[in-house]
Amino acid sequence: MQIIERIKCTFAALLVILLSSFSASAQLQPDAPGKFLGFELGTRFSLHHEVSDYAEYLGSFPGVSYVEYGETSEGRPLECLTFTHPELEASLEEFRLQHLNRMNGGTGLAKYDDVAIVWLSY
Repeated sequence: MQIIERIKCTFAALLVILLSSFSASAQLQPDAPGKFLGFELGTRFSLHHEVSDYAEYLGSFPGVSYVEYGETSEGRPLECLTFTHPELEASLEEFRLQHLNRMNGGTGLAKYDDVAIVWLSY
């Protein structure tokens, strides 16, 4: 009988740990656009400020950087979101500088030769 009680206690403890780890990881996930905006994408036109607000919101999560780098002729912010693997997040400025070095005829840093960059602008 004691063995069964120990198994039940162990199972309950594992369940608590498992559920708390799910809730902790769920807190690190951003809301989907539909939940954040209050409507599903494609059901109506998304206004510029709504998209900007969501971009700024995404920038508050680990591995995501939000930067306003200018403004349009209409005074709207030009924004950039950078999604980075946690291991590379601290190296973004170094990577940017080595890219500028290569653009100006330098050799850059070989350790970044296998890093992929995807730029989407629209």
